[in-house]
Amino acid sequence: ARPWRTIRAGMLQPGDRVEVAPGTYPCDLYVTVRGSATLPVHIVSSGGPRAAVLDCAAGPGVTLEDAAYVAFDGLELHGSSGHGFHIQSGGPPWDVVSDHLLLREVYVHDVRLGGIKVNQAEQIDVIGCEVARPGSTTASGQGIDYVGVTVGRVLGNYVHDVPGNVAIMVKGGSADVIIDGNRITGVDS
Repeated sequence: ARPWRTIRAGMLQPGDRVEVAPGTYPCDLYVTVRGSATLPVHIVSSGGPRAAVLDCAAGPGVTLEDAAYVAFDGLELHGSSGHGFHIQSGGPPWDVVSDHLLLREVYVHDVRLGGIKVNQAEQIDVIGCEVARPGSTTASGQGIDYVGVTVGRVLGNYVHDVPGNVAIMVKGGSADVIIDGNRITGVDS
């Protein structure tokens, strides 16, 4: 396999495993790939957690729209002008939604809006992640925010130094979401 210098829309295919080498990379990543249970897409920090850093200072962060069976593992993301990770569905009539997505051991910090924002999606897991200083320039960010999510897990995360008043929120038609074993500190009220 030949190494890529960047990941662009349309590059990812079902079954791809992208190992991001240690280093810092510019970020404005928009992912729409739909993997499957047998051909998932896995984007992993090859040097272990936090070795691959996405510097999103010039863009909105990582957006997954209508994506399926995609996992991000061990990446660090900072400086987004929007949310750190934004998982969403394309819009009405909601016949295609983002589903079966995993964020594991990602570190999201110092982003303008929410750290991890998920709306209108199914089977979304956020496990073992750290979110620090979301809403760092707006004083209104949320750490992890699920809206209209059906089936999901928010497990073993560390959310801290949130200038707004919400570390983890599940709202707006969400159902069957398990929240367990998370550590929350430094949340303004």
